[in-house]
Amino acid sequence: MSMHNPALYQKFISFQKRDAWNMLKNFGSKMKWKNNASVIDLGSGDGFVTSILKEHLPPDFKRVIGVDISKEMVEFANEKYGDERTSFTIMDIGGKVPEGLEGGFDHAFSSYAIQFIPDQEAVFKNINSVLKDSGSCLLTFLGKNMIFDTFAHMGQSAKWRTLMENDLEKISVRYYKMENAAGEVKRIMEENGFSDVHVENNDMFFEYEALEQLTSMVESGNLFHLPPDRLREFIQDFSKVIVDATKIEKVAGKPEAVRFRYKQLIAYGVKQ
Repeated sequence: MSMHNPALYQKFISFQKRDAWNMLKNFGSKMKWKNNASVIDLGSGDGFVTSILKEHLPPDFKRVIGVDISKEMVEFANEKYGDERTSFTIMDIGGKVPEGLEGGFDHAFSSYAIQFIPDQEAVFKNINSVLKDSGSCLLTFLGKNMIFDTFAHMGQSAKWRTLMENDLEKISVRYYKMENAAGEVKRIMEENGFSDVHVENNDMFFEYEALEQLTSMVESGNLFHLPPDRLREFIQDFSKVIVDATKIEKVAGKPEAVRFRYKQLIAYGVKQ
């Protein structure tokens, strides 16, 4: 997934920021962060979550490298969050691991990025590849959620089917409709070189003060690579469908607020 408007994306990734902080707070002890550690953030996006990650590391960490497929995101992150121990570079998590990254990290982290990659086996092989022996990983990604419910509905319409069908297939979350998504993640990890695997599948929600905050996040990603005029029309239709068909919840006592529900997978493992 390639984000096209880093500044807009950063403004509206509220639930991602909250969940990254909580995951690091609740699972940090399990990670047993090493002193003088090298850490890789997979799918680092605009770099904000990487900055949250750094707050949970021992102060003597050696380096943090964020990788993302989006050139725009990498440039934005380097400008805003790069320093002598923090850098961002382009990498396709599901593709070939660049030279210099294999076996170079004590810990791997990822927040809401790897779910968009169709070949999950390749993803976990690559995560294993970048880790040192006995290195650990802490990952979170989306399962079933109301945004993809809405995309699926819109993708069936005559108006949007042709424009969405190729990208919808590419970004479809593998675990979106699985009854035992946690079990599937555990299986993939164990078959690709991880032990001590722990996977949770949690019911989550996030309250937005207004629907426009949620739709702005969707707009910032432009997952279907629409030109500006069609993107505005798409977001207008998305707003209608998520209310009328997906039935996003209203929040009692807050007339403009909505409650976004989703499944959150959290996975931990150690390289064998």
